[in-house]
Amino acid sequence: MRNQSTKAVLSIIIMWIFEVLIHSDSAAFLDLKPYIDKEKQNNFEQLDKHSKFSCSDVIGISQSECKTLVHFYQNTTGQDWYKNEGWLQTNQPCRWYGIRCMERSVISISTSQTLSGNNLIGEIPNLSNLTQLRTLILSNNQLSGTIPDISTLTQLSMLILSNNQLSGVIPVLSNLAQLRTLVLSNNRLSGTIPDISALIRLKMVSLKQNQFSGIIPNISNLTRLKVLSLEENQFNGEISHLVDLKQLIYLNLSNNQLSGVIPDLTTLSQLQTLSLFGNNLCRNLNIDYGKWNNNLIKYPVCK
Repeated sequence: MRNQSTKAVLSIIIMWIFEVLIHSDSAAFLDLKPYIDKEKQNNFEQLDKHSKFSCSDVIGISQSECKTLVHFYQNTTGQDWYKNEGWLQTNQPCRWYGIRCMERSVISISTSQTLSGNNLIGEIPNLSNLTQLRTLILSNNQLSGTIPDISTLTQLSMLILSNNQLSGVIPVLSNLAQLRTLVLSNNRLSGTIPDISALIRLKMVSLKQNQFSGIIPNISNLTRLKVLSLEENQFNGEISHLVDLKQLIYLNLSNNQLSGVIPDLTTLSQLQTLSLFGNNLCRNLNIDYGKWNNNLIKYPVCK
């Protein structure tokens, strides 16, 4: 459903076309001009409504958090979102679509509640004022540019920015001690995986379908990790340290540039899905891979 502001813009363009025609053949359109002038004025008033919004009288959150939300809305063409109820229309940001608050702070921004996206177009602005933010879900949109510095968002537990057009490197995440879900898949991100060894609450990491390179860092202390999805990147090096992730139920490393011996996987007793194809891995005949023997028989024997 098209936003009313977008309809207003289209109406104004049509009005301008009529104006040109009026000047070129005023007799033909003389009877329409009063209606055109009134309609054009109404549309301009509708478009101007958002530009007059002020955070000076907001209730429920601080003015600084309000200004951050306004910047977020403007940076991502909020007037064209599929759903934007309340945004810049009421002085209660906690009732704006996708926003949740607690104790006078924004704790959640989720503009993709249906997982079908919300037509966010543009770059994610500085969100550092939202220090109590716990959830940031902006998946399935057309966001571009880099992921901003989020080191002040120390309460963040869920970061999902998948299926966008984000580029650049992953920012520093080491301060996000509460992070449980990290999903940045299907973007244009590059570089290496930053240090996440201190994020011991992580249960899901999905970085698939990007342009990451380098080795997979030692994350053996992420003992709660259940899902590790790194397929379709350019990772290299060995994978032996991953056998310490004993809570893993899903491991997908396919279509990278990984090499070396496929380690003994019997320590991964919870593992239900394993995908390693599209690499340069080999199997050791002296290792009993247990329930994975049939899956790994196609891999070459290590020399």
